[in-house]
Amino acid sequence: MSKFLLPFCFLIVLMFESCSERACTKIGCQDGLMINFEVESETEVRLIIHGDLLMDSLHCGGSFDPCPQLSIHDQFEVKRVDVELLENSMVISAYHQSINYKLVNPNGPNCSPDCFQASITVMD
Repeated sequence: MSKFLLPFCFLIVLMFESCSERACTKIGCQDGLMINFEVESETEVRLIIHGDLLMDSLHCGGSFDPCPQLSIHDQFEVKRVDVELLENSMVISAYHQSINYKLVNPNGPNCSPDCFQASITVMD
């Protein structure tokens, strides 16, 4: 009976070892800031998007084109976003939002690609 026990134990060890290795999937990802908009169509939004050396802006809502549900900024690393919400040309809210990126591994730990992403929500 002991001559069957050793091969059986060896098979058990092999089975557990193969379970610990997992294959990586091929999901892609993109570095950047995702800005979600949850504003009424009459609310005007002005954003100034700041990086270390670069700046961008976005103006939407109100008498401009409607704000998109989602906007992705990946041209440069955004450090801060200045937000102004207006109704009838009057500022109803203004604030600065610092951006904190997080490491994202869509295929799991130790699987590439690694991306740095952040998101904020602009709402009225």
